[in-house]
Amino acid sequence: AFLKILENNISACAILDEDGKLLSSISTKDIRLFKSMEEVIQQRIDQVDGKPSLMELPCTEFVQKIREAYETKGQSHAAAVVVTPDTTLRALIGKLAATKMHRVFVVDKERTPLGVVSVSDIARILVSES
Repeated sequence: AFLKILENNISACAILDEDGKLLSSISTKDIRLFKSMEEVIQQRIDQVDGKPSLMELPCTEFVQKIREAYETKGQSHAAAVVVTPDTTLRALIGKLAATKMHRVFVVDKERTPLGVVSVSDIARILVSES
């Protein structure tokens, strides 16, 4: 997931289940949970103490590790924030503000992702219209 983030110059990506339904997301912020970039680089090297490296874990397992790391720090990892196609921009902005998230995923009633709207997207549109 982090390779996709870097290759596509984006700040996050959706994590989908086997049926293509939204489970969670991984962002560049999640990497901050680890002691240092050096630790992450070390984890890239095959295995550490016989365990798969972080970079070799399936995304769903990595998301679980993120949740555990947040819990260790007394925090919680927010699930992906979602809206439906008929959500108004006002409601979408309200949801972003209330959750302090940087993006919301637009999903259909089965949680199939249709798109993503970020704070940057909204700012770009508002600035271009003024």
